[in-house]
Amino acid sequence: MKKLWFAILPALVIATSLFAQTELANVDMSSGPQFHLDYAAIAAPGDSTQARLFLYFEIKNDGLQFVKLEDGYEANYEISIALFDEDNYQVTGKILKKTLFVDNYEETNSRVDYTLTEDYFDVQPGKYKIIIALEDAETGRTSKSELKIKVENFLRQELTISDIIFSDSLKTNEGGERWLSPTISDSRKGFNKTINAYFELYNNKDTEQAVEIKYELNGNSTRFRFQEHYRKTLSGFRQGEIIRIPADSLAADEYRLRITVNGAKKGEIEKNFFVRWRGLPETAKDVDTAVAQLQYIASSSEWKKFKNAEGAKKMEVFKEFWQKRDPTPGTEVNEAMEGHYNRIDYANRTFSVMQRDGWRTDMGMVYVILGAPDEVERNVFPRFSNYPYEIWHYYRYNRYFEFYDATGFGDYRLASPSSFYELQALIGR
Repeated sequence: MKKLWFAILPALVIATSLFAQTELANVDMSSGPQFHLDYAAIAAPGDSTQARLFLYFEIKNDGLQFVKLEDGYEANYEISIALFDEDNYQVTGKILKKTLFVDNYEETNSRVDYTLTEDYFDVQPGKYKIIIALEDAETGRTSKSELKIKVENFLRQELTISDIIFSDSLKTNEGGERWLSPTISDSRKGFNKTINAYFELYNNKDTEQAVEIKYELNGNSTRFRFQEHYRKTLSGFRQGEIIRIPADSLAADEYRLRITVNGAKKGEIEKNFFVRWRGLPETAKDVDTAVAQLQYIASSSEWKKFKNAEGAKKMEVFKEFWQKRDPTPGTEVNEAMEGHYNRIDYANRTFSVMQRDGWRTDMGMVYVILGAPDEVERNVFPRFSNYPYEIWHYYRYNRYFEFYDATGFGDYRLASPSSFYELQALIGR
């Protein structure tokens, strides 16, 4: 593993490229293009009594429908944004109409290229609900998301701190000014290279203020810990700071970055991010989760190899497992792996019950191994049965499976328990 290092960079000029961790309340991306989003609130330029709230959207090229033109391919999409206050009154909103142009057909199907869309609102401090809808203009398919945020009052005390902003690169404009190119981290995307964490300090005193800045990084599963601190003198109202984080030296995990500033008043901000290894499916946040979700399809010998592998070796075994099953070697997409984890994702969204992941339920097991049933009989208020039930028919395998909800909490269990080895045998795995 590379040596872990952190570095402090001087302040930069920020041009509409700021965001912080989102808290998603409801997400429905099952029917439309999937997108990653984030936001940030900073002190509004020219009026620090308000906050400038930036919204960012990253959309995969593959999620949009392109149309062939004479000199390339074009996709059009629309983003609708509505902001509501605590009383559920809509305070503002807008519709963004965007066009994406690429030169060749391969770019239209890329699952590693993203288009970034951004916009901002100047708002008063307070709590907000934001409802977002992304529609592909060609197909009419729509994805929706809702998030809840709190916008701070940056004048509330002598020293305040902005949201944390993650960036994967620094850019320079024609005037020589440098600014951040934003990037978004969530469990489906994550980071796999060095990133910059930017934040702003606001000195509300008329005099200079000496502060100590401490930053701490904590891993969730790995229990990784790192701490560092340095001192700074604030002479003006706004001071930008950057901490460089080598995400490519960190194990795949969810991390929390906490920044504490001790001055006349103590300020603190934190933000979560994910580190992902290349090759992991989007639905798995780390390699341990991805491997555990192979339980239903791995042979006993393959499962033994996973059990004996640790650290980076486990990722190597994981890649070998899917390389053998890749129907189109040499392309950037492994359709077999994607299909499996899409079924895992559907099972988690549909069958999760009582804090148990959907793929671990009886319905989830059958769905992940055999796919969607050909027909479903469903009766939640049966006349001749003590419990609600479903019967899944798989005509292609000449089998059906009965599930009963004996608890009344939606935990449907197989009437005749089957092991996943029996289900594997149906499809000759």
